[in-house]
Amino acid sequence: MVQEAITNVRKHAGVNKALVKMEDSGSLLTVVIKDEGCGFDPNEISKHRESYGIMGMKERVQLFGGELQILSQPGEGTQIIIKVPLEGEADNG
Repeated sequence: MVQEAITNVRKHAGVNKALVKMEDSGSLLTVVIKDEGCGFDPNEISKHRESYGIMGMKERVQLFGGELQILSQPGEGTQIIIKVPLEGEADNG
């Protein structure tokens, strides 16, 4: 999923770098991929052939019981937030 997001930055954002942040809260893994590229309207992605990568990311996140959020606007860059529950973590509380 991160690889697909980085590939999308490289192909579509018009920039050559992105920030990738991962956070493990014990029960949830959160990954944020952010760029300062050209951005796009997330409501329009299902109408374009190029959206297959994003659709695939959504399907993979759902297979893990997680969620994917896309924050973007034309001219404002893009932020993709992936949240996946962690299974098998011991309760150390």
